[in-house]
Amino acid sequence: QTSENRDVLKIDPRKFGEAGKDVEICVSDSVEGREDHFVRIHYLSEKERVEFGEKANEFASKWNKNGFVTSSRTCIQGGMVKCGFSKGAGHHPHFFMGGTWDDLYSKVAKSGFAKGITDSHKALNRLGRIVVQKYFRRAFESIQKTNEWQKMKVPSAIGGDDGLCMNIIQSGSGMRNEGGPIKGQNFTTESHVDSRDLSEYCSSIWTSSDSSDPPGWYFVLPFLSCVHKGKKYEGIAIRLRHGVGIEWAGRHLFHCSTAPDTDRIDVNGTFYGVPGATIE
Repeated sequence: QTSENRDVLKIDPRKFGEAGKDVEICVSDSVEGREDHFVRIHYLSEKERVEFGEKANEFASKWNKNGFVTSSRTCIQGGMVKCGFSKGAGHHPHFFMGGTWDDLYSKVAKSGFAKGITDSHKALNRLGRIVVQKYFRRAFESIQKTNEWQKMKVPSAIGGDDGLCMNIIQSGSGMRNEGGPIKGQNFTTESHVDSRDLSEYCSSIWTSSDSSDPPGWYFVLPFLSCVHKGKKYEGIAIRLRHGVGIEWAGRHLFHCSTAPDTDRIDVNGTFYGVPGATIE
């Protein structure tokens, strides 16, 4: 419960996933007043968790170890990177972007550390298409429609017709300087909406570096109301675990994530959607 005695719906996806069920909740957005948004939660199977975890960790290792500097506006701690191709971004075959367009032209982007990332990106983008299409229909259709509307086609270098997005956004451990990632500085955000997103729905898959479920790891949607099993709740707190996937309307629903209570494990959130020009 909150300090205002409002009941928050707490969901542990593993309890539903082990029973072969998903959780889908219709929510009312208390900011915009809309009552037609949905939040969907799925816990990947053991085989899917292994496969996705391997691909996500490999992808994270390509940019985490280089100490990529991201905007302080993006996070309280930890870092986030946007990787791939973006319309209007020039002719760079593969780039990384942090909080502003200036990051595209930083010495990190120019240093050639993108070498080796493309194959990893392709694998994660193709696997993401399979997972999102299978479990998160709204996000998949929203991404497809937005790509068509924007006349964007996923380049063959990152999956082509078998890929899902022009870019993958991934959060990870802290990159404070050129010295590389700081263990225990996992990604945390304040409550926000992704107002620049072009796709209405998006999806993220969360993974940990050792496939464990560290304590204190949550995804929270604070400013909404919903009815679940006949009871009304104000806000949703989803227990994140290795292999949890969530679909939500990121540009409408306020959301935030917490860092797990550990200094030994790196965690990542791999985002699939169509972001706008910048990450804020």
